[in-house]
Amino acid sequence: MKKSFFLLFCIIVSGILIISCSKEYSLENISNVNNQALGVLPVDSLGLCSKAYVNGTYYVGAALDNSNYALVSVNVASVGKYNIMTNVINGFYYKDSGYFNQLGLQQIELKGYGTPIIPDTTQFTFSFGTTVCSFNVNNIIDTTLGPKNAYFKLLGSPSGCTNIQVSGKYKSNIALDTSNYIVAQVNAITTGAYNISTNIINGYSFLSTGYFTQKGVQTLKIYATGTPQKTGYNNFSLIGSTGNCSFSTVVQ
Repeated sequence: MKKSFFLLFCIIVSGILIISCSKEYSLENISNVNNQALGVLPVDSLGLCSKAYVNGTYYVGAALDNSNYALVSVNVASVGKYNIMTNVINGFYYKDSGYFNQLGLQQIELKGYGTPIIPDTTQFTFSFGTTVCSFNVNNIIDTTLGPKNAYFKLLGSPSGCTNIQVSGKYKSNIALDTSNYIVAQVNAITTGAYNISTNIINGYSFLSTGYFTQKGVQTLKIYATGTPQKTGYNNFSLIGSTGNCSFSTVVQ
């Protein structure tokens, strides 16, 4: 009788332990279904993403690249995977995926995809958990109106021009000729006409005009014109459509 009672007691205790362990496991994982991260998006009173930052230059008809992205904040309450994508509007959108392995306020980079269609302020919306926020992309540049000028970036802008080459001899009071030029690299964002020049320093400057028939990094020869006046170093600013870069010459 005592043996039967003791055996029954052991069975009951074992069952309780099994149920207890099962409940404990389910409670530990209930906040992280399918290993998906949980949290909220910080927003302001207008529903805009708090401290959102949009990077890059946007052109009508030009596909977005690695420079086009949005930095947004996320307050993570439970670690796990995330997959965030905005709505598709005006021909482009943003998205990112990854894994949050820490709790608290964090910043992620939503990468831009697509090609802007019209030069209008465009608002993007996305969600995380049960919260939603928005951010705006302003100043989309229209390259389709008027004369079609190219939009291009000088390599090295906004500091020193990258791989600049200065050709020819620069002598005081001697007019410059076709042997005096610089070789510069530019990244043509769109095709079209271009005009690249410098400021006038010490009696001379540099100028080149032409037409980009294809996009991408290209090398240009930019000729000098004028007559240097004084000997010494001259620091020029090469002026492009989206920014400037600098280089120096020496007059002997």
